[in-house]
This record gives sequence, C-alpha cells and structure tokens, in this order.
Amino acid sequence: MRKLLLLAAGVVTLVLPPLLPERQLSVFILLGLAATVTAGVSLLMGYAGQVSLGQAAFYAIGAYAAGLSAVHGVPSLVGLLLAPVVAAVAAVLLGAPLLRLRGHHLAFATLAVQLILLSLLGQGTWAGGAIGLQGIPRLSLGPLELKEDIGYAYVVWAVLAIVLLISRNVVASRPGRALRAAATSEIAAAASGVPVGGYRLAVFTLSAAFAGLAGGVYAFYLGYLAPGSFPVLLSIEFVVMAVVGGLGTIAGPLVGATVIVLLVQLLNELGTQPGMPSYAPSVLSYAVYALLLILAILYMPKGIVPALHQLSARLPLLRTPSPQTTPTPAPSSPARNAPVAEPPPAARGVPMAEPPSPARDAPIDEPPSTAREVRPGEPASTARNVAEEAEPEHGRSDGGVPGVSGGGAASGSSGGAESDSGGGAVSGSGSGAGWGAASGSGGAGSSADSLEGRA
Repeated sequence: MRKLLLLAAGVVTLVLPPLLPERQLSVFILLGLAATVTAGVSLLMGYAGQVSLGQAAFYAIGAYAAGLSAVHGVPSLVGLLLAPVVAAVAAVLLGAPLLRLRGHHLAFATLAVQLILLSLLGQGTWAGGAIGLQGIPRLSLGPLELKEDIGYAYVVWAVLAIVLLISRNVVASRPGRALRAAATSEIAAAASGVPVGGYRLAVFTLSAAFAGLAGGVYAFYLGYLAPGSFPVLLSIEFVVMAVVGGLGTIAGPLVGATVIVLLVQLLNELGTQPGMPSYAPSVLSYAVYALLLILAILYMPKGIVPALHQLSARLPLLRTPSPQTTPTPAPSSPARNAPVAEPPPAARGVPMAEPPSPARDAPIDEPPSTAREVRPGEPASTARNVAEEAEPEHGRSDGGVPGVSGGGAASGSSGGAESDSGGGAVSGSGSGAGWGAASGSGGAGSSADSLEGRA
C-alpha cells in the first residue's frame, strides 16, 4: 500500500505541472517550497523535541546567500549549492548557545533571531535595504536556463524528494533512534551514552540546511527578495503545517503543506472578492491557522498522517491482507492428535502413594525402656537385667542393687517356696507394673524349678 501511494505521488508530480494554468502552477511551486522547509521543522520538532519559531530566518538566509552570490557574478548553480551551506553555518553558530534552552525559551529565542535578522536586512544597504534585492538572474543548470515556471516546478519537487529521502535515512539510522530516545527522555538517553547535545545541534543544522536550499530556489524563481517576503507569520505557518501533517512522519510535511497552502489560497480569493475590506485576507489567514491548530489538537493530536494510518488499520478494505487470513487445514500429526497425558494424581489434589523410604519406614533402634515387655519363658536373668536397665541411676545403692524391691527380686530368684511368695509380693508393690510383672515371671520360674527339685 505504501509503495503504491509513493508511486501515485510520483506520477501526479510528473503529470500535473503541464496541466496547470500559470497561476495554479505558481501555487504548486510555492507548495513544494513550503513542504521542503516543513520537512526540516518536522524533523526538528518530531525527533529532536525542539520548537523553532524562526525557521523562516534560515529560509531568508539561504535566499539572500543565493541571490547575493548570483548578483555578484557567481554561477547560479554554485549559488544554489551555497545557499544550504551558509544556512547550516549560521545554524551552527546560533544553535551552539541557543540549544542550551528548552521548551518555550528556545522558541522565543529563535523568534528573536528572526526579528533581528529582518531588522539587519531592512537596514543593510548591502542587501538592498527596505527596497529589496533586485536583478537576480534565472537559475541555470549548465547550458540549460530555466525561463518557464514549469522547469522550476520540476526542480522544486526534485529538491523536495531529495529532502524527504535524506529525512527518511536520518530517521532510520542510529542517530535517528538516539534522537527519538532523547526526545522521550533526555536524562535516560544521556545515561545510555547518547551525545544529546551534539545530535540536537546536528538536526538543528540539517533543518536549517533544508530551509536554506528552499530559499535558494525561491530567490532564483522570483528574482527579487525583500525583508517583507519572510515575515514572522511565515515561521508560524511552517510550524502549523508540521503539526497538522504529523510531527515525526515523512509524509506529514507534504500533507500539512498541501492542506494549509490550498486553504490559504482559497481564503485569499474569498478575501479579495468585491465588497470585502482590505484587511480580510490577513485576518482570514490568521483565523485559519488558529482553527486548524484547535481542530488538530482536539481530534487529531498526532496529525493527519497518523490518523490516516489508524483509520486504514480499522477499515477492512484498506487493511493490508495477511498471508494467514485463509487458514489451511493442517495435516494430522501424532503431536497434535495424540491424547494429552494427564497429570499424576498428586497434581489434581489426590494424595499419591509415596514409595517406602528407609528414613521414614525402617524401624528405629530405640534404647531399652521400661515399656518393653518380657516374653514368657525368658530366664530370670533377662528379667533382672531389664529391671536394672529401667531403674534410674539415682535410685541405686550399694553396688547398684535396689533397696527393697531388688531384695524381693533376689529372694524370688533364690529357689525356695518362701522366695516364690516373697518375690511376688514385694515385686507387686514395686514402683512399676512392668517391674512387678518381670519379677513375678522370675518368681514363677524359680518356684517351678524348686518343685521339680523336690519331686
């Protein structure tokens, strides 16, 4: 779509000049010159974030540089090439101190530069003074001298094409990306290593060179220059064109210049109608600038070109067809048709059987305690050892033998009938049921041995 639009614009530019009458052809030439200057303003304001209300000053510097050089015998083609150079040098000298300002301070400073320049041109006899510079020859491209307006029309629009191409390359380059970063946040760009001051001075110089080149063509086209040809209103007009067309866009200057120039010409014709006051054209010009700025800020804050891009993205007829608009059935593949493996039960909230681990399920060797029971039929020595192990150390006396209960246990294990009854009685009154059971078992075993011995 974009290539088709560019091709259509090129065809219209080549075909339209022979079809226009002389008066409309003059408007066509002035439109191209205004778009050339506006391209520099859009680059300066849209990418460097600097507002300039004195762009017409560099337009005048380029025009007077080309005109004065041609009047003093310099070939017109050399004078045309000298115009952007002189404007760029002036921008470097003026921009070094001025670009330290920001916002409206810079805008007022550039406006003051234009007022000072107009005063110098009006008072200087070297520039023709208030009468103006006259006798500027026609532009000659080698042996070819441009005498007709149609030749200037092609030259102007060729210059505009070169300026737009340079702007596009600058925006797409690494300094262009750095400029966009600096316009967004100067502190962040400087912290990233971007030379913000140098890049802004370079863009300021480039925009002045664009204006100077357009001024050189303007000087050779009119053949006459005066300070009144570069009023302050002209600088405001360039800013309005850039804002209406779209700051930071390549096609924005052309669209904005087309809208403003055509509308101003229409209002001038309306203001010069019979019965209209003499000040009607200027009043209508100021009114249209104010009205367009208000409408652009309210309904198209980014400009006409970005608004058209958003509209084309919404309309299905203008939308660029995508290769994925008609989906084709994909062949079946195991990766797409195979059932998806379900997650394990633990992932769905169901407790999952854990494998046995030696650390959790293996029996732990516990130290002997009083809670362990003595199996029936164990010898009395086992019961005695269990009782001794279960007794606390502070309860032992005389070699570790328990006082009363131990005596009962010893008597129960001596092998007599009295030992049987005594061991059981004393053990039953012991300190623990396990101890009494163990002693009782020992006493029962000793009584059984004694009975067998008597028999």
